[in-house]
Amino acid sequence: MMNLSRITMQSIRLVATLALSVFATHASAYGPFKKPGSSYFSAGDTVVLNQEVRIGAGSRVYIQGGEAKPRKDVHEARPYCYISLYRSSAVIETPVTVAADKFTVSKTSNYYELVQSSADPFQVASRSFFQEDSEKTLITRIRISSTTQPEVVGLHCGIWAVAGERNHVSLAEIKSALGDLISLELAKE
Repeated sequence: MMNLSRITMQSIRLVATLALSVFATHASAYGPFKKPGSSYFSAGDTVVLNQEVRIGAGSRVYIQGGEAKPRKDVHEARPYCYISLYRSSAVIETPVTVAADKFTVSKTSNYYELVQSSADPFQVASRSFFQEDSEKTLITRIRISSTTQPEVVGLHCGIWAVAGERNHVSLAEIKSALGDLISLELAKE
């Protein structure tokens, strides 16, 4: 009986080690990223909103092709961005205007969101972690701030893609999505 429990523990350790190595291999396939747009941003750079934008209910305004638009009109297979605000639940349904302003970049990062295309969460999770061709929204997050509009906290730029077929949005794609609505003053450019 003692040998059986030792064999079982060894089997569990082996399976856990294999699972972790598969996960680590999969995770490393997505990073470091080859020159995504975030690599061009540095703390202290400036994001300039050249004209005011209106946000309806919620905490985001989407931008694609240089135009502010509602979420439902964004084509996620093309580069897009959104300005995010911190808004309390008490005012989240109240429309707000973000005035033209200069925002300072504090940091950037890349991440992805899984695209849920199945009602079974286990199936989505297993497909997403173990298949290279799972659907993801690849996002570059740019943390921004302004002393006059502290509720504005981020500029996020992304694209929907099958992982492994493309990288995060490039600086050129970010600029194309923003158009003349937002300009960037970057030290690394």
